[in-house]
Amino acid sequence: MASTNEKLAELFDHMADLYVLRSQPNDNFRQGSYRRIALTLRDLPKDIKEIVEEGEHKKMKGVGPAIQGKIEEYLETGKVRAYEELKAEFPKGIISLMKIPSLGPKKVQMLWKELGVENMSSLKKVLKDGSVEALPGFGEKSVENILEGIELAKGLNTRKPYETMVPIADKMMKYLKKSKLASRLDVAGSFRRQEDTIGDLDFLAVSEKPEELIHYFVAHPDVKKVLAEGGTKGAIVLKGDQQVDLRVVAEDEWGAALQYFTGSKNHNVSVRTHARTLGMTINEYGVFKLNPDKTKGDKVAGADEKEVYKALGLEYPEPTERKGVGKVEVL
Repeated sequence: MASTNEKLAELFDHMADLYVLRSQPNDNFRQGSYRRIALTLRDLPKDIKEIVEEGEHKKMKGVGPAIQGKIEEYLETGKVRAYEELKAEFPKGIISLMKIPSLGPKKVQMLWKELGVENMSSLKKVLKDGSVEALPGFGEKSVENILEGIELAKGLNTRKPYETMVPIADKMMKYLKKSKLASRLDVAGSFRRQEDTIGDLDFLAVSEKPEELIHYFVAHPDVKKVLAEGGTKGAIVLKGDQQVDLRVVAEDEWGAALQYFTGSKNHNVSVRTHARTLGMTINEYGVFKLNPDKTKGDKVAGADEKEVYKALGLEYPEPTERKGVGKVEVL
């Protein structure tokens, strides 16, 4: 289950998408504001509920009175009226189209305004009759990508049983090890926690040649589509519509990154909240002391996962024990 921070971040990200779709005066400014607050929420050291209770949300960077009110409203009612009103401006079917890989709010907006596309049925119709190819910035390749994205969305929205994912993860692990480009390698996320069902597979690695490793990763023989290829991050969809992500981190960040990307989100919120009580903060790069002005100070741990917990005075929990919200165990 997603944390309150994540749920609220998703809501604000969705508001940003809708402002892009609407494109009225000042909507560009609004969507930027909501993107930034979504990022801030995901990086908070503790639950937004606690921050609001302490009145600290009014001091958060980029959080003006309007967004403050929406955060408070969400915590009180579970909804944001402005979001509900914004959604009501659009056909219900059009909102789900933005979740299709290869489509986003800008492309959906053009399909809607120019061709009257309001749902999946009308999208498939204009893809079939050639109308989409005639639009500026689309063309034959765009049509292929959208059709592929529709099929991907079907598969990517389906979580698979843990047992089904084991051979897929093992095969990817063997492939990455074969490159001899990774000095450390592990699977994080829900797979490492051995949840009943798994979404994406999230691999972490340490490498002296991260770009080469990412290039090798996206060249996997079973790749159906490359979603991202950067200096330290890659994302692919395998045949069978399984998404796999790879992130390369520094040696001295390995433990902190493994802890962070293993999750769960609720567990990580509990750990960050505990760290704050000790005058420290934790993220995917390490455990840091906080200066008197609450800025990040000296790094005290990060290379080893067990040392990360030890630095915070916490018992090391096995990944399978990090599923719930419960309190972290102090040494």
